[in-house]
Amino acid sequence: MSKGAPDYTEITEIKGFDGSELRTLKVDNNGELYSIFRGMYGTALKNIAVDANGQLYAILRGANGNDVTVDGNGYLSVLLKGNLPGIDGNVTVDQNEKDREMKGVDPGSTLKTLAVDSNGQLIAILKGASGNEVAVDVNGYLTAILKGYDGSSYKTIKTDSDGRIEALMKGLYNSTPTALKVDSAGRIIAMLNALYNTTETPLKCDANGNLKLNLTAQDLALLKQKPSYGGSILASYDGTVNSSTETTLFSDTGEGMVYGGYVYVLGGGYQNSGIVRLYIDGVKLTDTTFATLRDLGKINIGLNPLWLSRYDNVNDRYCVCFGFGMTFDTSIAVKYREQSGKTPTIHMKFVYTKVS
Repeated sequence: MSKGAPDYTEITEIKGFDGSELRTLKVDNNGELYSIFRGMYGTALKNIAVDANGQLYAILRGANGNDVTVDGNGYLSVLLKGNLPGIDGNVTVDQNEKDREMKGVDPGSTLKTLAVDSNGQLIAILKGASGNEVAVDVNGYLTAILKGYDGSSYKTIKTDSDGRIEALMKGLYNSTPTALKVDSAGRIIAMLNALYNTTETPLKCDANGNLKLNLTAQDLALLKQKPSYGGSILASYDGTVNSSTETTLFSDTGEGMVYGGYVYVLGGGYQNSGIVRLYIDGVKLTDTTFATLRDLGKINIGLNPLWLSRYDNVNDRYCVCFGFGMTFDTSIAVKYREQSGKTPTIHMKFVYTKVS
């Protein structure tokens, strides 16, 4: 029967064969099997070793069968190798306590210690394919000579004293690159063209560079233009006029506009037949006597070039006023025609302005 089990419980003893005889398999107090792992070393079995914590001991080996070594702290120790054209060799170090000096082989096959700065960063001199050293400025920035290809050879790109690239700008004239022109201030000189039907035609300008425009050639239903006038001008006449003739009271030339005014006639007898004439650009606009103006009722302000503001046939006093806003392009004049053989006194005030 089985110890610690009912009387009817069967006891089984498991055995293994060690090659020559049967051996009983061992278990611990928990009934777990005892095992010894082995590996083949050549043709002999060797027990696999573990430490006190049951961790496997292992010896790592490289492809050449050599053991991988570690130092007293368990860190891997490495043999660095380098290559120069045609030369394979170990990268060697010199030991001084815990310091290591990395060395490289110079072109003369001499070992040289690699230099580092105070932060342990490698100090390197870069070289180009030509074997020349890459230059830097005092701030450590790379200095470079830029070159461009003109189609057949490389040319150095020029800069001014401030390091700005100097460029010759060109444009295509037909199919030929042509340099753009500038003035003494460096401003581009350009000829502006416009299409006349399908033909490119240069735009014209005056000596000051102002474009010339032909406004009459534009498709405009109406062209509105506001002239710029100068200050007001006051013309006066105070005196007598010759009998039975036309006397000029005022005249001027140029462009301008009428603001207003009047002609006042003082007696002399029968001056209801006198005429105040207004000439604009050489054209006589009024040729009507005081009496006719009264009969026609031309006493409304602004509806006529001039209107009658006083008609006193008893005291022989007459006055006409001029309308506002009449313009002239070449000349303006006010005249009085005396027709009764008298020499009446005339007082005139005429206010106008001219285009500045």
